Amino acid sequence: MDGETLTFGVDGTLILNSLVMYDRETESRWSQFLGRAVDGPKRDTELTFVPSVMVSWGAWKTEHPDTLFLDTGSSRPIYDSYEDYYLDPDAIGAFGEVNRDRRFDRKDIVLGVALGENARAYSLGDLFRNKVINDTLGETSIVAVFDEYSYLSTVFDRTVAGRTLAFRQGDEPLQMVDEQTNSVWNKLDGRATSGPLKGERLTMLPSFQLFWFAWSDFYSNTTVYRPSNSP
Repeated sequence: MDGETLTFGVDGTLILNSLVMYDRETESRWSQFLGRAVDGPKRDTELTFVPSVMVSWGAWKTEHPDTLFLDTGSSRPIYDSYEDYYLDPDAIGAFGEVNRDRRFDRKDIVLGVALGENARAYSLGDLFRNKVINDTLGETSIVAVFDEYSYLSTVFDRTVAGRTLAFRQGDEPLQMVDEQTNSVWNKLDGRATSGPLKGERLTMLPSFQLFWFAWSDFYSNTTVYRPSNSP
């Protein structure tokens, strides 16, 4: 950042139930969710988001067979200590919700994307039914994609080389096809794998798969996807 490399640790506090980090160089405090310093010398400075996806290891390894992974050397069994929390509808973070928005149930899982002043949430139900959702958020044409087999959900800008594409589900779970050229695209990384646009790549946008109460707390002005939102 401005030629300076920051190193981060966990502050131990929460903002709207989300982890707070600090950097060791300036002791500024940062919201993990927003990627922005909330106080200290770096206040209002934003980190650059590096888009990533949460996906099954099997699906990732198939697409990227040379991937390396971090082996911590731990022999402890892997389990999710938050399993009971996920299943308890009355357990709402550490401090409850701030924005009581009932367009979805509080612990419904949504895919959220924010671009500037505009934010939108997609229910997993809509994503499951549609698999590929062409949409517009503010001035940006986007596509939200989903695959229940690999647990993938993410969002891309669907404008490539000045041309706005519309997509549909492909023959394979991790494929989608554009209506304009019938090129086949990989949902995992937005890359065209065959057809006239082979080699082109969609820009992945930062998105989050999270509880509805968490998304609406941070983005109280969020819209929610309905079929009428689509162009």
